[in-house]
Amino acid sequence: MQRKFDDGTVTVLEFFKLFNIDFVIHTPRQSVLPGRLLSDADRTPMDVLKDRHINRPKQMVYETNVLNLTEKVEGLKERMQDLNKPLQIINRALWEEMSNSSEKELKSFGAKLKERNALFRKMSKAQSHEMKGELYSDLVQANLEEQQRFRGTIEEADGMIKSLDDCIHELETELAAVEEKGSEDTPSLKSRQEEMQKVTEALADSDRQISELEMQEKQNSNKLDRLKAETRNLENCVTVLHMVNEWKFGEKSDNCATYTFLHETFHLELVFEKLNA
Repeated sequence: MQRKFDDGTVTVLEFFKLFNIDFVIHTPRQSVLPGRLLSDADRTPMDVLKDRHINRPKQMVYETNVLNLTEKVEGLKERMQDLNKPLQIINRALWEEMSNSSEKELKSFGAKLKERNALFRKMSKAQSHEMKGELYSDLVQANLEEQQRFRGTIEEADGMIKSLDDCIHELETELAAVEEKGSEDTPSLKSRQEEMQKVTEALADSDRQISELEMQEKQNSNKLDRLKAETRNLENCVTVLHMVNEWKFGEKSDNCATYTFLHETFHLELVFEKLNA
């Protein structure tokens, strides 16, 4: 090691290891996901509200914090690359002083360096706690702002619901008035219903009368057919009587009447007696 001090090739990392001082950048702890993620089909409206008004604002705060930490870590990584560079390039004055120091002076410097390292670690932990406090404060502030926005949304929705209820009530009142009394240009729904009822009853009565007339017409038709049959029967009877009757009336004048007999082979003339005035 003394040879490296002499030729100037000792690195910053080797210099710190000489005093048992190391530098570690801790890997950030990964967030633990829930055991079972809900699918879109299993998500309830309450799950959607929780994601929108609780989980999403928290996620935005964490994303902003991660970006800030990532910038700081990237800056520290660039400084960590200096550990592999020679000490004389990073701090030539310190390299010259350490090269010309005795063993006792090196031990004294190492003890002070350890004390300073312990102090830096404590300051780092305190700064880490402060950063956590800022993170939690940002989470609380985001939660309060989201609560305020959510309350405003609820109040706006309540106002809309109240306005809709008022509109519905007014419409129901107007509809009831129209049904009861009607408007200036149109009769009421109740009067229209009454008129419709009267028209329906009149149509039903007309249908009944038409049915009765059709039945009466059918009865008259049957009666006419029966009378026609009886007439034909009587005509047949008269024809038969004419055939079997020997005397037939022939002619008639003011003073006599003529009858025929045996198919007009004999004629009988009756002279009426003159009445005295």
